[in-house]
Amino acid sequence: LLNQNMNQAENLFQQAIEAHQQGNLACAKKHYEQLLEYQPLHAQAMYRLSILATTVQQWDTAMAWIQKALNIQPNSARFHHHLAKILKKNGQFESALSHYKTALYWDPHSAETHNNCGVLFFNPLFLNSRKYSSRFFFVSSLPENQLFIKRMRIIQ
Repeated sequence: LLNQNMNQAENLFQQAIEAHQQGNLACAKKHYEQLLEYQPLHAQAMYRLSILATTVQQWDTAMAWIQKALNIQPNSARFHHHLAKILKKNGQFESALSHYKTALYWDPHSAETHNNCGVLFFNPLFLNSRKYSSRFFFVSSLPENQLFIKRMRIIQ
């Protein structure tokens, strides 16, 4: 019976991913939610539900799903990166930076996370905050950002 439930869960996950890739969001959502009935701690399904919610700009729902996924897998760089993108989209720049840094801690070679962190850092709304000078010192002193800062000086 346990093996049958595992197979059913895996089938639902694959069906959900296929539906999602084909743009059938309602079907994908249904399959992810059914999967969570079989495996309530399936963090990947929660992450995918968060992605679905961001697709239709349901930010609170997206935030809730990704936070549930992070409660299960707190060391997932992908999950922290996704949460940072949601926070950035909603103007929560300090929290977004914190989650980008956490994502980089777990996956220091992620070019996408380095890029998104840099884009956030040079966002005019972010730069105009009162903490800019101390933030620049802190961010520019992080070893993983040294190369980025050097490249930015070359480009300018």
